[in-house]
Amino acid sequence: MKETYYFPHDYNARSDRKLVKVIMKYGMEGIGTFWCLVEMLYEEGGYIPLEYDRITFELRTDIKIVQSIITEFDLFENDGSKFWSESVLSRLQKRADKSEKARKSIQSRWEKFKRNTDVLGKNSGRITIKERGKKETKEKKSSIPFKIFWDTYDKKIGWERCETTWGELTNAEKDACMARIPAYKLSNPNKKFRLNPEKYLNQKGWLNEIIISDGENGSNIKRENKRINDLWNSEN
Repeated sequence: MKETYYFPHDYNARSDRKLVKVIMKYGMEGIGTFWCLVEMLYEEGGYIPLEYDRITFELRTDIKIVQSIITEFDLFENDGSKFWSESVLSRLQKRADKSEKARKSIQSRWEKFKRNTDVLGKNSGRITIKERGKKETKEKKSSIPFKIFWDTYDKKIGWERCETTWGELTNAEKDACMARIPAYKLSNPNKKFRLNPEKYLNQKGWLNEIIISDGENGSNIKRENKRINDLWNSEN
């Protein structure tokens, strides 16, 4: 399949002196033949063998018209074996130069993209590993062992289920839970009336309002917090 080209066509080309002579001699058939020859030159890379019979057959016109337009009106150049148009060759060269420039530009952008992607990929890998390491360290440092909760809450029912539930909490939830346990215990000093630990965790009991009526409970909370810290330190 032949490549399809666009080529410039001045809107007043029919007024060109050479083409006016073609029209005067051959009418619109002559001007049509000229433009068909130009199209063929673009299609065949700028040069066409002087095969008049083949050209005439393709254009379905008179062989004398074809020969005359190629050789008599100074519209084309020929060396006896092929003919061409200097303007067509010039435009084809400009197109080739433009295509090569575009190819190089695309190649340059692609190489730049690959370099940036490679650098980004390498850096991303390093950052990911570094950040993951920091995150894991942070998680490890801030994670509160289940035993601390178990001993602090001090209603030891359903160890296994409770431990599983505790493991599903985020570190932020564990921290919030542990911070509220002292006040919750003081609001329910009789452990019989406290929620079972598993239910307390499932219901996120640390988010509930705690009402303490005894004015001395502030000191008791401090003592309870100290006990939690002591437990924590003993585990580490």
